[in-house]
Amino acid sequence: MIRATMNYGLLLGALMGAAWIEWTNAPEVDHGTKVELLPGAVDDITEIRWTSEKNEATLTRRSDERGAYYWVDYVRWTTKATPKPLEGEDAEAASESSEPEPEPERIAKPSQFKAGSKIDELIADLSPMLALRRLDVTDPAKLEEIGLSDPVATLDIVRGERTQSLDVGGEAYGSRHIYVRKQADGQIYLVERQLFQILKYARSRLSDHDLFSMEGKKIRTAIITAPDGAISAVQKNADDKDKAQWVQADNPDTVAEQLTTWMGKALKLKSSNYASPKEEDAALEERFRLVVEDGAGTTETLVVLQAGGEGDWFGHSEHTRGQVKLIRSTAKSLTEDVRSLFGE
Repeated sequence: MIRATMNYGLLLGALMGAAWIEWTNAPEVDHGTKVELLPGAVDDITEIRWTSEKNEATLTRRSDERGAYYWVDYVRWTTKATPKPLEGEDAEAASESSEPEPEPERIAKPSQFKAGSKIDELIADLSPMLALRRLDVTDPAKLEEIGLSDPVATLDIVRGERTQSLDVGGEAYGSRHIYVRKQADGQIYLVERQLFQILKYARSRLSDHDLFSMEGKKIRTAIITAPDGAISAVQKNADDKDKAQWVQADNPDTVAEQLTTWMGKALKLKSSNYASPKEEDAALEERFRLVVEDGAGTTETLVVLQAGGEGDWFGHSEHTRGQVKLIRSTAKSLTEDVRSLFGE
């Protein structure tokens, strides 16, 4: 009787264990016709590195009191033009010289910037990273044909303590999709080209040009300050694009067309690119600042500056996380027009 009870107990324990494993295991994901190349979740990625002869990009996940974002360190490599070939006696003398020709000089052009919304698409495509298909390639001639005997680039995805690395080869004929090799096991895959284009041209495709994280329709109040004065404004009918307008906070029943036009232009102001270290150290003069607040009480402050009376225009806000260069014509126009708001 005791033995039977023990047997039933063991059986019950085994069944409960099997049920627990079945319940806790993640369900298998259907990727359709694609195959999983690199596993991982969106929140796992802490760094992405793209390295090639012509460009390098390091995308690093950072966070502050406003949340997580990706910072990009990008380098574009160029080769200094070689001197024109020598002619006549000079060419003959050079050919008789035993000195080797100097290697072409490579020049690095670095830049830094915060990644915009496109980064979300990239991170999603890497979590997990899918391939169109897996290929069985071992022949050295075939490896050379698909560009993997001497890869053109490498891609490293850092997920905490784990790094996933790929060798990036050439393009498939016709589709222009990319051949890659997983360094961990040497397996070769064909991956959609667009994924690598974002990294290859990170400076133009990932850079964030927005100055505010808030949508214009969510902004409720604003404070504009300049050397000549200050004004508090309220946005009426913010949810209705056709009826939305800005009015002075102390005179909300009076139409303020100049204020509405100025705010519309200010909220559409964009950066051209992030300032270089040399530009960040330049002496800048503040032209105006714009503080906006949404219905939840969150504020963002844009400070607009200029390098002297005729120099470039710059700005920074909580959203940019750094100094950016502004589109000159718009920044100058806003500065010239802000004075008229105080007497409106």
